[in-house]
Amino acid sequence: MSDYTTTPNENELPLFSGPSTASSITVPPWKGRECRAKRVLDELLLGPVFTNRMIEISTHRFACDISTLREAGYKIKTRIVSNSQAVYTLEGFEKTIPVAKGMQEFYLSTKHWKDLARQRKVFDGWKCIRCQSGSNLETHHWHYPLFEETIYDLQTMCGDCHKWIHGVVAVSFPKRVTESVFDLFVEAGWKK
Repeated sequence: MSDYTTTPNENELPLFSGPSTASSITVPPWKGRECRAKRVLDELLLGPVFTNRMIEISTHRFACDISTLREAGYKIKTRIVSNSQAVYTLEGFEKTIPVAKGMQEFYLSTKHWKDLARQRKVFDGWKCIRCQSGSNLETHHWHYPLFEETIYDLQTMCGDCHKWIHGVVAVSFPKRVTESVFDLFVEAGWKK
């Protein structure tokens, strides 16, 4: 496993040009998804952030921004503090590597994922959280802290609602993972 560094040097931040400062929250020079992710990063550089503050700075789509930052190599920890609140903390930065073909299918076949997906279905009463259907159930990731998810990072959805949500929310399996996450794939049986 790779060690995480402390907060990265602001002049070396990937994904964004220029240093990161709290003042850039009001007038960010970036566009779209990167702009929202930059605002989230600025806030995380100041210290731990609660869910309600994430929604204020990045709307309800902050999970997409967390995923963007994680794919860029930022280590962001999520700690659940209540049914409606979590605390997000920037713990460091790590080099990333591309996800190889077949890694998503492998991940979805791991004992870790199968156990977690089942726990979420039990939590949701074996029903889709959107339409209440009890058939063709799948487990939806709001974001992908691979091998570190909790049931609060997931939701039970029927196949149709799951397809619908992926049309609305731009969260998908990461295209890059940190070296330490790749090490967890290898520990789970992934062959390089």
